[in-house]
Amino acid sequence: MHVNSLLEAAGVETLSVEEESKIGIVVRVVPEQVHATLLALRDGDLSFEMLLDTFGADLGAETELPIEVTYHLRSLGNGIDIRVKTCLPYDGEYHSVIDIFQSVYLPERELCEMFGLYLEDHPNPKRLLTNPELTTPLRKSVQLRSKEEIWSRY
Repeated sequence: MHVNSLLEAAGVETLSVEEESKIGIVVRVVPEQVHATLLALRDGDLSFEMLLDTFGADLGAETELPIEVTYHLRSLGNGIDIRVKTCLPYDGEYHSVIDIFQSVYLPERELCEMFGLYLEDHPNPKRLLTNPELTTPLRKSVQLRSKEEIWSRY
């Protein structure tokens, strides 16, 4: 596999490339390199033409950049999956990659809404799933509701 050399040729500075990971190839980049990385992977000779999913995880407030964003790509012709990961601060800016992969239209909106990220460069950045009173429901800092609290609403 030559993912590392493909990204180097495109001028992408990676934090790490794990080609023997349990989940396949994992590329870690700084947020400023996400766009260039995805473009290089899509247009390179490995041809990662399909974005399967985009999702996030809260790594916890004790980490410097607690929100991890993952892009799961597939090369149909080569039968290879790759995950591109980056980390953002709480309430950070998330730049859309919709110009590269149209399939990210709804997952980006959901990601930003659930983790409290500010969505940039998206054609329709409004809330998708929740009301304005419910903020950042997937952050670890949000308290879970008790059965009594939920039952009292109905």
